[in-house]
Amino acid sequence: LEQVKPQAIERIKSRLVLEAVAEKEKITVSDEEFEKELEKMAEQYKMEVAKLKELMSDAEKKIMRSDLEVQKAAEFLVENVKEGAAKKTTKKAATKTTAKKDAEEKEEKPKKTAAKKTTTKKAAADDKEEKPKKTTRKKKTEE
Repeated sequence: LEQVKPQAIERIKSRLVLEAVAEKEKITVSDEEFEKELEKMAEQYKMEVAKLKELMSDAEKKIMRSDLEVQKAAEFLVENVKEGAAKKTTKKAATKTTAKKDAEEKEEKPKKTAAKKTTTKKAAADDKEEKPKKTTRKKKTEE
């Protein structure tokens, strides 16, 4: 009995959480879904659906509906966890890609900028050097 107790407690907690999710998300079982489940049960017991309904009390039908709502709540959570994980994965991938691009651009930009500045400085220095030379040459040729 003591060995089963922790598992039983976990199942009860899970059930309560799923019931709360079903209530909060307004998850209900339609009459069609309920009938479909009755058909499955009847097939398992190899009996007519009408006969199964006769044998079930209102309390049992209510419990069955509750069980189906809990099952739908579990499916709801699984789907939302998958979607949430996919969104997070997509966001992380996009963030990583963007971060990589940003890092690459930052690495490239300073190199390009530095090269341009150096080139510009060299060109400006060359221009300064050339101008006096040209002026000197002109003076020499003019004299």
